[in-house]
Amino acid sequence: MKTRMIGMITSGLLFAATSAMAAEGQTEMTINGLLDNTTSNGSDSSTIMVNMELGKYFSPYLVGKFNYLMMGTDDGTNSSTTLGLGGGIKFYFMQSSKGAWVPFVVGDMNAMMYSATSGFSTSDGTGLGTQYGIGVSNFVTEDVSMDITLKAYSQSFEINGFTLEQSGTRMLFGITVRQ
Repeated sequence: MKTRMIGMITSGLLFAATSAMAAEGQTEMTINGLLDNTTSNGSDSSTIMVNMELGKYFSPYLVGKFNYLMMGTDDGTNSSTTLGLGGGIKFYFMQSSKGAWVPFVVGDMNAMMYSATSGFSTSDGTGLGTQYGIGVSNFVTEDVSMDITLKAYSQSFEINGFTLEQSGTRMLFGITVRQ
């Protein structure tokens, strides 16, 4: 009887531990991005961006993360590719539960590579970029959320002796899985 009671208590504690979001040491993986197809003055252009993040919880609210960014544009004549590796933080303002909308802030810094092709000419460069923003996670389950993030970004590349500065905002849609 005593062994059975200890087994039930242990099972209950394990269930509670696995269903709690963001326990210290837990990880999360996020994949988000955007796709844009534009027609302007009879010319088509496409942009695709994919951002993948792997994070580790340092508290139920604070996540340190490593990210990989891949972005490409093409208008049929000119194309460019940007790759970035970096890290950052995400801070949730509250803990989750199924069906909850949990707001967060996020910030990243990336080392980046840039390559552009125009006709027969190719230009390559390296640089640094930052992103910061706000978002909200809608928890479909205790461990899975659908996310919307609005980020401001700034990037600076050195290409063939000149500096290319880019900045703007992005709205990203994605999914986060925690374990």
